[in-house]
Amino acid sequence: MTEPASTTGPTSIQWLFILLGLGALAVAQPLFAVFGDAPELFVFYGADAADLWILAALAVFLVPAAIWGLGWVVGRFQARAGALVHLAGATLLAAALGVQVARTLGVDRSFLLALAGVGAGGLAAFALSSVRPVREWAMVLAPAGLIFAALFLFTSSPARAIAGASESTEPIEPASVVDDPAPVAILILDELPTRSVVTEDMEIDPSAMPNLAAFADDATWYRRHTTVAEQTTQAVPALFSGRYTETADQQALWFDHPDNMFRLLDSTHELHVSEALTQVCPPDVCSLSPDAVAEGESGRDGAAPGDEPPPAWRRLWTDAREVVSQRIWPWTEPETIGLDRFADLDGGFPTFEAEGAVEMLDPVARFFGFVGAAQPGRFTEFLEAMGPGEPDRPSANIFHLVLPHQPWLFRGDGTQRASEVDPSYLGYEGGRVLDEPFALSVGRSHHLQQARYADGLVGSFLGRLDELGIYDDATIVIVADHGISFMPDTPQRAVDDGNEVEILPTPRLVKRPGQTEAEISDAQVELVDVLPLVAENTGVGIPWETDGVPVGDRSGATRYLDEDQGMASVDHGQLMADLDAAVMVDQGPDTILADAGLSPDQAVVVADAQPIAVDVPLDDTILATAPDDAVALGLTDGDELVAVGIAASSRKVVIPVPEAYWGSASSDLRLVPVEPGPAG
Repeated sequence: MTEPASTTGPTSIQWLFILLGLGALAVAQPLFAVFGDAPELFVFYGADAADLWILAALAVFLVPAAIWGLGWVVGRFQARAGALVHLAGATLLAAALGVQVARTLGVDRSFLLALAGVGAGGLAAFALSSVRPVREWAMVLAPAGLIFAALFLFTSSPARAIAGASESTEPIEPASVVDDPAPVAILILDELPTRSVVTEDMEIDPSAMPNLAAFADDATWYRRHTTVAEQTTQAVPALFSGRYTETADQQALWFDHPDNMFRLLDSTHELHVSEALTQVCPPDVCSLSPDAVAEGESGRDGAAPGDEPPPAWRRLWTDAREVVSQRIWPWTEPETIGLDRFADLDGGFPTFEAEGAVEMLDPVARFFGFVGAAQPGRFTEFLEAMGPGEPDRPSANIFHLVLPHQPWLFRGDGTQRASEVDPSYLGYEGGRVLDEPFALSVGRSHHLQQARYADGLVGSFLGRLDELGIYDDATIVIVADHGISFMPDTPQRAVDDGNEVEILPTPRLVKRPGQTEAEISDAQVELVDVLPLVAENTGVGIPWETDGVPVGDRSGATRYLDEDQGMASVDHGQLMADLDAAVMVDQGPDTILADAGLSPDQAVVVADAQPIAVDVPLDDTILATAPDDAVALGLTDGDELVAVGIAASSRKVVIPVPEAYWGSASSDLRLVPVEPGPAG
């Protein structure tokens, strides 16, 4: 007797189509969605069109084909067993899809995610084995994987990145060139607001930033300078192109900013360039070699030190497997490394396995995992690679230093903290500044210490230019790409809730060729104005239209890119008035401890692990000390001096507590003034 049609199981070929349909939804589409937003990853790996096609083929066919092939082989020996293998595979794919749908709907509890997976798998198993319309619907989905793949291969950002790899790379003929163009040197600092480097007179604070202050003696200090974006990936391309980044969708890559400083200078200068988070300079103009990184001291994705790295498609597929496993496993907690955490990788590139983060495909997060821990080494290597150029081809030395960007790992003297501090101890969490005055003061202190360390690297950069014999004749620019907020209950990086004064104004100093005297400019200038100024001082004419204008030609509102709202603006005059007011508050002697929410009889004491507060009587003369006079303060345990710190224009009393006192405030601890000598 013939079995009813509704309960007859699928044939082997029907199982193939069912598996392809479920695989398209459970594996291919999620992979294409994640990878489609990460063109920088493909650029970093040096992927070409073939790698893109291989990745797409694996995403669409590998899992369904493997399940179907196993069932087909088993079915050659026992037909029912082969059908059960196919059914089990389809059940697992449906369960994986159920977990992902539940995540999308906001379910985050592992038990509920597992329940969603079991429910989806069980329902699929019953329907596919018993209900013909469901099987037919599943088979109709078989071409979906090919459709997803086509969209990925022809319309995604990675496809555009790979296609653009051969475009927009030729040198741009300058509109004009002087007979002897000047050398160029640009150092971009990261996450440094103007408020962190100035005195109450809006001059560079020599006690906090001695090298910047010394450079200001030979340069022009543009103390009303503002950035044009909240994020590095929008701000730095604007600097290099002289044009606003008007949407957050623009990639920080050369094909989205084809008219740029590097192509302009390529025909006149010898380029020495090290970008970070961006690659506005085309790869064949400024060689960024992923293979060179992979061959470094630490192997990547299975490559032993010194070995040839795996092909790009294999590295991409390694990442893809981790993406899938984390999305479908209910007990995995996908987490984003984000901008405030470096991976301790000794120069190696992070893998998903090491970091446990689906969002590691975020190019920003991947960059900070890769470069962050080795930032000083990266800078040292660049200093060694800098050159003076040739008599008829001067050098252009351009470096993006990702400091004093958080995490704040370094003290002012360059020593590294023993451990990473919990963000809540530093006054921020989840990208927002907490309304915790004491913790916030500690975070700001750590920021200022790392800024002091970055200032030391500024001195090394300028010293290297002098050593090469090009300091006097070069156009030199030192500028920060954006600031960071320390205002309670505001976003750290997004302009909102009145924090514009800490996000938008950033320091900018420019030395013209031959300039030897300090100048201060109160002109309204923006980051997009850097390229026109460099071109003018260097003697190379820009042949394209820029949003940047010569100094003195800008007026009106300050414009910037809001990631959520597009181009926005604030009143420039009001912004500068707010900055002046904020700086005056910073400098008052009675507010040395006020930021910490402490009374004048308390001192902020910072440990590497966590902050503690110690009640101490502070002499009025200490609080009223002039900013230029560093006062040494000692932390004593009974009669023993256990630590020494400085209270000066850092606006905090900050003392590194010995490890023995971490996490506790002994009643025997006291803060006392000591002679300057022991403080060094």
